Amino acid sequence: MDQDELESQLEKQIQYLVRSAEAFDAGYQDEAPRIATTIRILLHESRRSRSLLGLLRVRGKIQILSTSTFDFKTEKTYGSCTLTGFETDSQGMRVVPQYDRVARSRPMPAHQWWNEVIFRMPQMDKYTRRDFVLFCANKDGGAHVCVFRRT
Repeated sequence: MDQDELESQLEKQIQYLVRSAEAFDAGYQDEAPRIATTIRILLHESRRSRSLLGLLRVRGKIQILSTSTFDFKTEKTYGSCTLTGFETDSQGMRVVPQYDRVARSRPMPAHQWWNEVIFRMPQMDKYTRRDFVLFCANKDGGAHVCVFRRT
């Protein structure tokens, strides 16, 4: 792909992200795997694949707004779902957007945003945005579906 084709792909992925985010905010929870897949396309780098931002050579230059509120180097507490809350009804529990809960936001380079720790469980591991996005995109129906065995 040449530069023009890559830039066209970037425009397309951003449009996908905008439409899916609008649908998610309107209550369509099933947009989450599509959002995760688009973010994966934009940011995920591995031995076998390059991110779209990496192919465009802008991954280290693009700034993304982080709303994470904890300093995980010093905090010994749970992570925060800053922009989301939970609601329950007869269908079960679901995640809902809650933009009025944003206590802090700051821009950071895309690769730092991608790898920022956003959640930690006591006596367990820390989780980054990358962890959540890749799980959703790779296992929860974004780009792949994983069958989990019930025990």
